[in-house]
Amino acid sequence: MTNFGGQLCIWVSNEVSAEHQATNVTDNPITDPEMKWKMNYKRFSLLIGFTIWLLATVAFRVAGQYFFLTENPVVLTGLYLILIPVLGFVANWVFNKYGMTRAEAVQAAVMMVLPGMIFDAFCIKFFAWVFPNLPESQGATFGSWLMWAYALVLIFGLMRKGSRVRS
Repeated sequence: MTNFGGQLCIWVSNEVSAEHQATNVTDNPITDPEMKWKMNYKRFSLLIGFTIWLLATVAFRVAGQYFFLTENPVVLTGLYLILIPVLGFVANWVFNKYGMTRAEAVQAAVMMVLPGMIFDAFCIKFFAWVFPNLPESQGATFGSWLMWAYALVLIFGLMRKGSRVRS
């Protein structure tokens, strides 16, 4: 009996490997600096998302009673509207920093909103304890405002047109 199938597999594997090495010398994610840089965009997006969540949570805990005025429709509308340019700037800054494609921008947007969505689920559930300076009646409006913010970041990722040319 011959091991023709095994020899064929080894021969094909060697041919593919040699062809691969001849055409794609720098696509190893460990040694190619561009690939290392690209691999970090998810971690960076996660870090940005967590940092924004933490700073916003502290701001609402410390001074939310001064600016989260849900009884005033003009202020509340302004709070919803201000998120569009602010989060658009942050999201696009991250996307442009890494020259992301649309697919990468969607992944980055998901990574940016995940920390806040996870932690805010508990913040809303324990609203009175986390935000003792805000009336408990504002919890639903706060949750609505948060969902608006997370949706905006995801929309910015979906609206990404492409990436800059990488050399």
